[in-house]
Amino acid sequence: MEVKDVLLNLALIRRDKETKKMSIHTLVQSQYRYYLSDNTAAGNQEAFDDTTKLLYERFPQVNKHGQLFDRVHICQLYSQHVSSLKNRYKAAVDTPPALKPSLLFCKLLENYRRYLLESTSFEELEDTLKVSKLAYDLLLHKDQDKALLVKILQSTALMWAHRGFFTRCEADMSQAHTIRLSMEPVDQSELAWSYTDIGNVIAAIGHPDEALQLHRKSLEARETEGSGDLAPLGITYQNLARSLCMVGNYTKAEEYANKAIDYLSRTQRWAMVAYTKFVLGNVYRAQKKFKEARDEYARASSLWIEHKNSPTHHFRAACVYKVGCAEYDMKSYPEAISRLEDAHVIAKLHQKVMSGDYARILHKLAEAKATGDDAAKADADIKRQEAENILGSRRPESGVSPEITGEAAYDGLVYILWR
Repeated sequence: MEVKDVLLNLALIRRDKETKKMSIHTLVQSQYRYYLSDNTAAGNQEAFDDTTKLLYERFPQVNKHGQLFDRVHICQLYSQHVSSLKNRYKAAVDTPPALKPSLLFCKLLENYRRYLLESTSFEELEDTLKVSKLAYDLLLHKDQDKALLVKILQSTALMWAHRGFFTRCEADMSQAHTIRLSMEPVDQSELAWSYTDIGNVIAAIGHPDEALQLHRKSLEARETEGSGDLAPLGITYQNLARSLCMVGNYTKAEEYANKAIDYLSRTQRWAMVAYTKFVLGNVYRAQKKFKEARDEYARASSLWIEHKNSPTHHFRAACVYKVGCAEYDMKSYPEAISRLEDAHVIAKLHQKVMSGDYARILHKLAEAKATGDDAAKADADIKRQEAENILGSRRPESGVSPEITGEAAYDGLVYILWR
């Protein structure tokens, strides 16, 4: 206990007030800096390589499912250490003795980037992408695996797509797909993910028929792969359901959404089950089955929280927002306002990096409040103006034409997965 007290007094460790667990991030980073204190090239490189190896073995790796939602709690334990290592490398590029990146370091950053994308840590992700590309370019030629470059390009494209800047992501996504197609032998699983990512970006831009064809190609690649793994297959059916809904084939969309829910439930991919419930809500809302839609959106929100995902994640804001939309559709205006205000609280946390999502909620909340008394109507005018200002500034980079208005225009600022 005496040692712990000393470390606590020196702020080298911290105790979480709720869980009582000890955080040793600062202690580990201080120790790492100590090993680098001799400023010799060999010593620095050895410490850097050893730290990279340890973190690579501990930080969850992006597997064939392409996601880390089910291991986010482990990512959180090591994310500060990876960030510190990344920053150390970045600082050493221009300050001799320079550190030499390794293939393992690039793969560690690949896994870290996926966590950052899923946790909406976009500013850190943008910086990590710059470091990733810098490290890749400085790798020995024999280590410059094309698959690594593809992942950097895809991560860059998805970062902008998730934030609603669709015109910024097209070139990187197209280049990544071109490289993927040129690689031999063809990795059917990675090719399927490539078609999925491109399909979702194309759908977000507003070309649902083309997106549907790309998602069908993703399914073909999955079937060619023939692994029988239900999780990625379930995600493919989820994306097909979303595209089928967008083109008005609601019967097939509902069939595929339910198939996706079955596959993803059997593999306990609960975050993706929640995403698919959200899709099913959209299928019902498009058919004006507002009660059924509201219930599916609510189930998506509950499922998200039940399985220890963040209650302030932007996807949960989207779920609560859609519940509010369905209540508004049913003319249950007080309930709609309540739900939309809840969504607004969450979206405001992400306002800086996901302004389109925030504007969409503001717009609908303004519509709902306009049904109230004079005070509510005055607040509605303020929120409507704020939403319109964001829409006006974001239209060009989201690709939303001036002819599109109302809810559809604000949807155009939001990535397809939570539109």
